[in-house]
Parts: sequence; structure tokens; C-alpha cells
Amino acid sequence: MEKQNPNPMLEIIVPTAVVDIKMSSGYYKRIQDLVGHIVAGKSSEELKSANDQIRNQQFNDPWVEHYETVLILCREFEDRCKEGGFTKQVTPEEFAEMMGEG
Repeated sequence: MEKQNPNPMLEIIVPTAVVDIKMSSGYYKRIQDLVGHIVAGKSSEELKSANDQIRNQQFNDPWVEHYETVLILCREFEDRCKEGGFTKQVTPEEFAEMMGEG
């Protein structure tokens, strides 16, 4: 019979941790889909209120803080792509074609 440790240890991530995580554009697309899912069915008034809550950092609606979290992730990925030279300018027609809408 295995003796249980009276003082079990837990592995945690330290609160000061900052790490780089590689993310593909495919995964970024999934994050964008998540943003769409979060705001699906929200009225323009609810979205305006959400943006005001984010701007003021005063959250009245629980979903808004989660919405902000994924928006921060998207912005960070976009900024890193720009810094790394992974963006390019395209026309609206080229964009529609790339998205399979052309």
C-alpha cells in the first residue's frame, strides 16, 4: 500500500511569469472566431457598453472582461506580426478572394 505524502506539493505558475508563445495564423483565426462567438447576439448598445467598460476598466458585465482578454491577445498577435514583417497590404477584392468569397 502506497503511503500518502502528508505535505503534497502543487506545481503552480508564478504570478510574475511572462513567456513568449508561438502562435500560427490558423490558431489566431480560431481566436478571432472566439471573439465572434462572444459578441454573437449582442446588441449595438451592449457592444457600446462593453467598449465603455473596457475603456474605463470598470466591468459591470462578466462577459466583458473575457471579451477584453481575447482582444488583448489578438492585438498582441497583430503587433508581433507587424513587427516581424508578416503582414502585407491587399485590396478588398484580394482579401475577399483569399477568404473564399471571390
